[in-house]
Amino acid sequence: LMKVVAVSHDFAKSTSYFQRFIRGGNEEAILKSHSALSSLITLHILRKKQFDPFLQYLGFTLVKNHHSSLGNAENELKLSMGVRSLSKQWESVDSSFKEWFSKKFDISDFNVDEMISYMESLAGRFRFKIVPKLEIEHYFLTHLLFSILVSSDREDPILGDVDISPVPVEVGRFESYISNLGEKSGIDRYRNEFQAEIRAYTPKAGRIYSITAPTGIGKTIGNILFALKIREELGENRMIIYSLPFINIIEQTVSLLQKIFSTRDPLSILPYHHLADPDYDESEYHMEENIRKFIMESWTSDIIVTTFVSLIENLITNRRSIIFHRIPGSIIILDEIQAIRHEIWGAVERIFEFLPKLGATVIISTATRPMIFKTTEIVGNNVKYFEVMNRTKLKVMNAMNLSGFKDFLRDLLSDGKRTLIILNTIREAEEIYDHVKNIGDSCFLSSLVLPIHRLGRIEKIYSKKVDICVSTQVVEAGVDISFERVVRDLGPVDSVVQSAGRCNRNFEYDRGEVIVVPVMDEQNRNILFSKYVYGSFLIDQTMKALDGINEVEEKDFQRIVDGYFMNVVNLGNTDREGIMESIRKLSFDDLSGFSVIKDTVNVPFLILIDDKSEEIFEELLDLRRRNMDKFTKLAMMDKLFKKLSPYIVNARMNSGISMPFEKEFGMVVIRRDFLESWYDSDKGLRIREKGGSILI
Repeated sequence: LMKVVAVSHDFAKSTSYFQRFIRGGNEEAILKSHSALSSLITLHILRKKQFDPFLQYLGFTLVKNHHSSLGNAENELKLSMGVRSLSKQWESVDSSFKEWFSKKFDISDFNVDEMISYMESLAGRFRFKIVPKLEIEHYFLTHLLFSILVSSDREDPILGDVDISPVPVEVGRFESYISNLGEKSGIDRYRNEFQAEIRAYTPKAGRIYSITAPTGIGKTIGNILFALKIREELGENRMIIYSLPFINIIEQTVSLLQKIFSTRDPLSILPYHHLADPDYDESEYHMEENIRKFIMESWTSDIIVTTFVSLIENLITNRRSIIFHRIPGSIIILDEIQAIRHEIWGAVERIFEFLPKLGATVIISTATRPMIFKTTEIVGNNVKYFEVMNRTKLKVMNAMNLSGFKDFLRDLLSDGKRTLIILNTIREAEEIYDHVKNIGDSCFLSSLVLPIHRLGRIEKIYSKKVDICVSTQVVEAGVDISFERVVRDLGPVDSVVQSAGRCNRNFEYDRGEVIVVPVMDEQNRNILFSKYVYGSFLIDQTMKALDGINEVEEKDFQRIVDGYFMNVVNLGNTDREGIMESIRKLSFDDLSGFSVIKDTVNVPFLILIDDKSEEIFEELLDLRRRNMDKFTKLAMMDKLFKKLSPYIVNARMNSGISMPFEKEFGMVVIRRDFLESWYDSDKGLRIREKGGSILI
């Protein structure tokens, strides 16, 4: 099937209409198009070779859509072009080319009218379910072959004869790094025991494994250790895909891996997300910008570190994915899987449970694993690690309104303990920051603070130059900071546990204190702020899980987590959007709106706060005006966009707000003349959504 599709997908580029068009001729759009006739030729060949009806459909739809997106199976067996236009195209193909092509696949008896009639009869067989019942296997087969086709179709003109392959990391460097860590503190002994358990386990390919262990035990190193062990057992250099929920965690993980393996080569370790700008050695690989962009987007690397968004939306999609065919046989690490919204857990579970049938090995790594996935736990006595990592005690307070919470905090902070305060909404966080900022050296973190400023504040926290930090949930995962005390507005149980991971992280104190306070919005009928962000269902399940608990030690968190997730799975709809039904029916159009992150109306703001940001932006404007190769220009612009990423924040906006700004490249641009009114040096962008609840 793949051979037929590969040879015939561009057949109609041989028409005289297309040939004149690529030589600069002005041809009618419908006659210069090539997908429709090529798909009909493909169907003719597959019918003549007596392929299964589903595979005939599949070859037809792959060719038809190789420059667009997949549609619903029940509607795919039809063409936008009529018989007359298709016949004109067929008749315009040079007879010598038809003869040459027939030496590969016989098309000497091809007839447009007859094939249209056959296509319609095949469509009827699909409509009346005469073809075999469609299942998830058909979905994966469709995407697998589609990915091979579109990837090859792009690779051929971009790379030509240039041979660029992944550069395997050196396992010896990893072993050397591990051996040099030693035991500098009491916790290191348990970290070494944890790694020894992973090392002693004998894995097999095509399985789903789990590594469930507390924060701070060294799961990142453990995950890579296990992935390398799978490679060793198989004797194959399989690609490792390390997937994480947030971009800031990706950057930290990439930095750690680069340090471990002593390489910054993106062909070895590739950070992949919409802001990533890997530094390929262009002198060594002779890369033009479009080549660099393609090899990054096609995951031509040994280890890929990417987001759940990038990975899952390439698996559940109607779009052309040039990486889908790279996933079978790979080793996939899903780190902190609980961060995926529960409404799509069911579909995510089914998709990843199928991947081992394609030879992939999946590793679920977390401190708070949801009750999804049937896995094999490789750390047999993980309870031991939860008991020894007993760093904090969690206290649950009664609900307070915002005014009462402010009074509570002023009394609490009078003891001088270094405290992190995590709130659910930006309005709530800003009000609390104004209330406590003069008590000690303080800082503020939220998604509206520019990344370049956030980084500086986190560095101050690392060096313990901050007594009080008020933050939204941006610090919950992946930010390796530690305070003596954490105060958190109520959130889902897994978020509370993640917040606790920012307290006494490395046993700096005798016992850390985590205080959970349900805070109510007195401006809106005392609704819990947490429900603005997480909805009623998860918060109600959290209240149920914490009911009757005044204090609980960290070693007992897992019992609460398990009970919470069991209720979420049993009482919630984990496939609320009907994703699996669309997958089973090959209803690709119905998947076009799928998103890992809940849809929000976000507006990107480019804030030009210094000379560097202004220079990059002016370079971008100048590049847009230049007359040059389209694909090279797009690749160069993409690189400049990524250089601007430290100066971009995204905000949900009230549509009634009027802004006196220019809009460029889909972004609102705030120049220095407007900074005083629209960007606060402490709190960031000054945008309010109606009601004051801006989601992060």
